[in-house]
Amino acid sequence: YQLPWSVDLSAQMPQEQISRAKQNYLQLTTWDNPAFSEDNVRKGLWQPLTFYEQTGYGLYLLEELDPAKQPLLLVHGINGSPLNFRALAAELSEDYQLLLFQYPSGFSLEYSAYVLHRAVSDFLGHRTNKELHILAHSMGGLLSRGMLLLNNAETNARISTYITLATPWSGHDAARLGVEWAPVIAPVWRSMAPDSSYLQRIFAEPLAESIEHYLFFSSAHSRNGPSKGDDGVVTVRSQLSYHAQKQASAVYGIEDNHSGIINNPC
Repeated sequence: YQLPWSVDLSAQMPQEQISRAKQNYLQLTTWDNPAFSEDNVRKGLWQPLTFYEQTGYGLYLLEELDPAKQPLLLVHGINGSPLNFRALAAELSEDYQLLLFQYPSGFSLEYSAYVLHRAVSDFLGHRTNKELHILAHSMGGLLSRGMLLLNNAETNARISTYITLATPWSGHDAARLGVEWAPVIAPVWRSMAPDSSYLQRIFAEPLAESIEHYLFFSSAHSRNGPSKGDDGVVTVRSQLSYHAQKQASAVYGIEDNHSGIINNPC
């Protein structure tokens, strides 16, 4: 079908990549998976092709798929991994079935959103009859928003709660500077630069009526600290993009830093 943005999908994955993608799809794992290690995470940002060849995209399970549980998709941000959600996961009700999405964060958001779209569409179409909930941190909010744009109406009708934490909805100036001045450009910087075509496209259409978007923004450099106009990584202004607020069901401010918001008691 016609994608809403330009992504080169013409090059077919070699057979070993197809096999690896199948192995990582709904694969049982633990928090100690080497794919989640700091070294591998850095590789996903700075050597995404190597990450892609050695690890590949993954949608992992921490326990066997249980049709009685509510699936909750966790999407990490740039230079992150599912391990960022470990402490949060320990506090969640056992009624939830966790789906851990991992991707090379140096790849363009256009491509990673397409991969997540394919996985979610299959999961909701063939693997469960439950509604899906989504919790995304930072750039993971931009990625998952692109996924929602790619989904058809039937898939999005099966998605209920959509929670984003500290997402730079208006992009990041560091990405723009990287595109303009860095000798080597990470593809994701083009997606993250303010006013990029990706950022404009993800708000071109409203979310499905069934999806309730709860937008959380972080505003301090330390927990319960004073607001400084940013959370140490992303400006409050970017997190509170007019377009994101307008389409959100509710907006909550948290006095915490960019990573601390994930485990904030709120």
